[in-house]
Amino acid sequence: MEAEAYAALVSALRAVPATACPLFRALARTFAVPEDTIKSIYGQEWQYQIKSQHSTLLLKLPALVDRFRKDSVSGPAGDAARAAVGVEHERQLYERLNAAGIAYWPEDVLRDRGFFKTPDALLQVPIAVNGAVVHWIDSKATFGDSLMHRTQLAEQYELYTHRFGRGMVIYWFGFVQGLDKREGVLVTDRFPDASAILQLQSLDLAEEP
Repeated sequence: MEAEAYAALVSALRAVPATACPLFRALARTFAVPEDTIKSIYGQEWQYQIKSQHSTLLLKLPALVDRFRKDSVSGPAGDAARAAVGVEHERQLYERLNAAGIAYWPEDVLRDRGFFKTPDALLQVPIAVNGAVVHWIDSKATFGDSLMHRTQLAEQYELYTHRFGRGMVIYWFGFVQGLDKREGVLVTDRFPDASAILQLQSLDLAEEP
């Protein structure tokens, strides 16, 4: 999504009263993006607002605690829903890697072997995607805005590149054009087509991480 369109969409979402629900379908048509992308951006905007002020609000208005617990966007129910969506998209990533015949170690295997922060998939043999070398892939079931991407670069992606080499991040619900493109981190919104992937085959080069 172009930065100007993203800014206009965020402005439209912020104009919606807190007690109302955005017209997701209409916004999707207006901005020519999937409805799930609109919902992802809306959820993130709510999280940003809540995180910036909820501590102060709870100190001043402790009666709001129960309301936050029941909040379907930023409360525990919303967190559980986002976690479920994240697991589903990780499953999709693994399915597509398997279908493409790309060998990898999943996150749970890496953690069992003592790695603390790990990508969702560490490739046993690197591939090239549109000419860019990829050693690891991380799945993000969210929209990649500049704040999200900067945070993930600092907390995850740079660590992965230092430890494993270049990699790829999939923001399944899209991302803002012009994100901080650090060398070594390829950003996309889908698993690449077979025509974009070059992989080494029939070479027994993979060693355990």
